[in-house]
Order: sequence, then structure tokens, then C-alpha cells
Amino acid sequence: MRPSRARTRPWQAGLLLGLALGLAVALPLGLGAAASLEGPVYDLLLRSRQASADPRILLVGMDDDTFNALGGRAPTRPEIARAVKRLWDGGATLVALDLLFTSPRSEEEDKPLQEALASADTVLAANPAAGARPIRRFAEQAVGVGSVDLMTDRDGVLRRLPPPYLAPSGAGLAVTDLPFALACASQIWFPGGSPPVKLEGTTLWLGNHPYPVGRTGWLIPFCGGDSTLPRLSFKTLLTGDARLPDLKGKIVLVGSTRPSVHDYFSVPYPARGAAIRGFQTMTTHTMAGVEVHGQALSALLKGEAIHPPSGKARAALFLVLAALGTVLTMFPLKPALSLSIWLAFGLAILGSALLAIRHGLALPLLALSLCWLAYTGASFSYHRYRDFQEKRAVQRLFARYVSPNVAKELLANPDLVHLGGRRKELTILFSDIRGFTHLSERLPPEQVSALLNEYFTVMTQVLFRFDGTLDKFIGDAILAFFGDPLDQPDQAARAMACAVAMQEEAAALRSRFEGEGKPPLHIGIAIHTGPAVVGNNGSETNFLYTVIGDTVNLAARLQGLAVRDDVITTIATAGRVPGFEDTYEVERLDPVMVKGKSEPIPILRVLGRART
Repeated sequence: MRPSRARTRPWQAGLLLGLALGLAVALPLGLGAAASLEGPVYDLLLRSRQASADPRILLVGMDDDTFNALGGRAPTRPEIARAVKRLWDGGATLVALDLLFTSPRSEEEDKPLQEALASADTVLAANPAAGARPIRRFAEQAVGVGSVDLMTDRDGVLRRLPPPYLAPSGAGLAVTDLPFALACASQIWFPGGSPPVKLEGTTLWLGNHPYPVGRTGWLIPFCGGDSTLPRLSFKTLLTGDARLPDLKGKIVLVGSTRPSVHDYFSVPYPARGAAIRGFQTMTTHTMAGVEVHGQALSALLKGEAIHPPSGKARAALFLVLAALGTVLTMFPLKPALSLSIWLAFGLAILGSALLAIRHGLALPLLALSLCWLAYTGASFSYHRYRDFQEKRAVQRLFARYVSPNVAKELLANPDLVHLGGRRKELTILFSDIRGFTHLSERLPPEQVSALLNEYFTVMTQVLFRFDGTLDKFIGDAILAFFGDPLDQPDQAARAMACAVAMQEEAAALRSRFEGEGKPPLHIGIAIHTGPAVVGNNGSETNFLYTVIGDTVNLAARLQGLAVRDDVITTIATAGRVPGFEDTYEVERLDPVMVKGKSEPIPILRVLGRART
């Protein structure tokens, strides 16, 4: 059962991680934890719409030119009356005054404006939040009154119109103050009458025209920055001989366009030009209040609306995202493929948000992106951690067979280890303990095992010091080789130095054993260089990284010739060691006949390092 558990553990851990992220990240984001930060991202999405304005909208701005022409004062009510009459006579369909007339003045001032309002279809402005409404004599002449209250988000940017003021009535529902743009649109949709009003969920219906308000107001589908709508200076209307543009069918909004009047708001779009003549703006993303109403009116007339997903739709979005992120976290993929998949889905989220905004749906892109990034980061971290753990496990496994230096090189360059066996020139080192059979017969098995473990530990440390590869332990014998898995041009010299060092360590170990009352250990070692087959040899289900071939057999037979505390090597191998006879104390031996060989093998005995 243990192998099955090992196979299922990675995906189970990935599943738990995905569920934890769902609770810690996806759920809070789905409930709006990042809603207050969505604004700037929404602004970027909004600017990708490339919407156009309704050509019927015209703005008349009381700009700096107007104030300069009037000697630094605002237009009087008779001058406003003259402008209204001129606009109406020029063919305007509706004149909307984004101006507050909250208190009466002299008859000479109020009467001309009253008469102008009576002769034209006009919508007047109110400020219900401040209790500011047009005086009765003006309100009675206008075809509508709209609220010019505007609301900004927490970051100070104006993105929406407030909901209408609604009150229950005997007929069902009474609208006391429509937003200014909606009041104007209502006069275009229902000239001369009041539309039936009903509220369904978060959508207010004026007849068959929806006004989705949500919980926080109606998102304005801006079509550009300040000065996007065509604009006419109020000064032009005061000059009787000034030529006016074609006003037939136009819906004209009249209001202040002077930033110094403080009727400017930060909006998602940058203004057309960083500076407005006569006044340097603090930011390029500002818009006159009259244009805010004008762009809102344009969107209403074109049937455009932007609304966030419903609560159920939002929950479904984050549920699908969390489920997909969990699935991708559960299953390990190669880093390049994993990165491609995560990046592709991230781009899909961005593309979906861009497509949705063009169809009037404002997806919470920031929250979706944060959720996706959390899953991406957690998945990469988790799988890279698993890779690290597996790499450490492989390194520990390699460290049983090769030196730490070789193990690090193999992990950095795994292609150096080839599957299957391959023919290669190697230097084989064979050693065993002399008289071990007699020794094991005299001692308890536990003591023999402890002795061997201590001996093998010391010998393996020496082997790895010279970057040799441990093939296997065979009873009391050690089979090792040099020249693989890393190529070692000096493999014979390494093997010779390792063998002599083993004898020196064996002498030190023997001295310590004698002092501890343990039986002394004497070893014999043989070294031979030649072609061998090295690699993963064995069956399909059970194999070892080992060496086989005649070179290995010859080294094993030469090892049988080694007496206590010496090293036997072939003359061919000794010839591969630079300065061999100067470095080591050597005794030449007679050539020996070895089973399987037709010719005698010239050999040498190495007694230790040369005395200086």
C-alpha cells in the first residue's frame, strides 16, 4: 500500500492547497474584498471601449471667454433667458440648464427668464442633497427638473450617477428626483407626458427604458474625456450677429465650464489637452459637470449601460476560477508548459474583461486577477518546492554512489546520466578485507556487521574524496570505478591516489581497532583501466547503475593477487599516471596468467607513497 500512497500524495496536497486558497483568497475577493481598489482597473477597461457620442448632444459652456466678455461676472438671468430663446428658435429640441435658480430676484431679472422657460422645452437643475430646488415660477414653466447631485468613489473619481430618489405612492412608486441626464432623456423618450415607473431588482424602468442602478448607482459609459462633446461658448449666444451652428434637433445642455468654479470632477478619461485656457488643471483626468451630464445623456439615448455582474454571477465566476486553479494546482506539469497554461488563462481573463466591457458588463478584473495570481503563485511555489524536495532526494540518493561534487554536477546537468548501458573506458577499483571469512567465524554477527559498517563508511569517504563512483558492496569487498558518470581524463591517477589513501586509512583504522581490542583489518586492492559497459543494467523493473565487462573481471582477479596492505595494478594503468614511479613506492612483479586471458598480464605492486 505504501507505493499507492506515494502516488496519490501530490495531488491530494494540491487539492488541499487549492481548497485553502479558495477559502482564503477566492471567497473574500468574490465577496468584494478588493472592490474599493477596482476603480483604476475599471477605468482602463472603460477606456478600451472606444465608444462614440450621440450627435444630438451639444454643450453651451459658460467659459472664461464668457466671463471676460462680461467684465468678470456670471451671466444674468435676462442674458440666460436670451440664450434659451435663441437656442430654441434655432431648432433645439430640448434646452437643459445645469444652473441653480434657488432664490427669487427682482422682477426685471426673473420675468424674462420665466417667459423664456415658458416658450421652450427646458429641464432645470436641482440639488436635493442640499435642499436646493428651482423657485416655483421657474419650475412651473420647465418640462422637467433633474438632480445634478454627483457622487465620487472613495478614490475621488466620478464614475457613476446616483440612484433616483424614490418614494412609495398610492400608484405604486413615485420618483421625486431623476438624475439630470435621466430627466433629459425622459423628455426625449416621453415628450409631453410622464412615463410609467417600476423597479425590478436593481433596475429602474421608465416605460421600456432600463436604468440599472445596482447598489451604488448607475455607471456612466463615458465616451471620452473633457471636451469630447461638441461645445459652444455661451458668449456666442450673447452676440446677436454671431453665426450659430445648426441647432435643429439638438439637445443643448448649458452649464459652467470654468474649472475655477469648482464644477469639475475627476473622471476615468483624460481630458483632451493637459491645460484649459486660462486655468492650469491639477490633473488631466478632469471633466466639467455639464459634460458629465451630457455624456451620461448620450449613453442613455443610445441605450448604452454598464453594470457589474449580479451577486450570483459574481459567485459563479470566482467558483469556476477557484475550481480551475485547484485542478491546475493538483497536477504537476513541466515548468514551461505550466507557465504557458497559467499565462494563457490569465490572458483569457483579461480578454474576457475587455470583451465584457464592450457589451456593458464590468467584470471585477482586479479581483479576478488577484485570485488567479494567488493560484498561479501558490501552484508554482508548491510544485517548485516538490521539485526541490525531489531534487534533494535525488541528491541524497546520488550521494550514496558518488561524491557530493559529482552529485551536484549531475543534478545541474542531468543529461550526463544516460539511460541504458554504453561502452566507455573506465578505471576499476576492487578491494576486500583479507581473512574476513576467518574473522567472521570468530566474532558474533552483530560485531561483524558493526565492524563492516565502520570500515565501509571510512572507505566510502575516501572514495568520494577523489570523486570516484561506488558501484556496490559485495560482502566485504568494494567495487568502484572512475571516469563515469562524469568524464575524468585523469581517472587512472585518481584511482591510484584513492587506492593508496584507502590503505593509509585502513592502517589508521587498524591501529585504532587494536587499541579498542577489536581484530585488525587488512585489505588488498586492485586497479585496472580498460573498456567496460556502464549504465542502468538489469531488468525493466529492477536495475542498477553498474559496470560490467572483461575489464571488471580482470580487476576482480587481480584483486585476488593482492596481499595484505598493498595495491596491485597493471603496467598499462600505471602508464596512465603521470610521474607514477616518482610518486609511489613500486615493486615490479612477474606477469601473471589470468583465467580468460591467453597472454600473461604485466603487473606492479604499489606499497605506498614514495619516501622523500
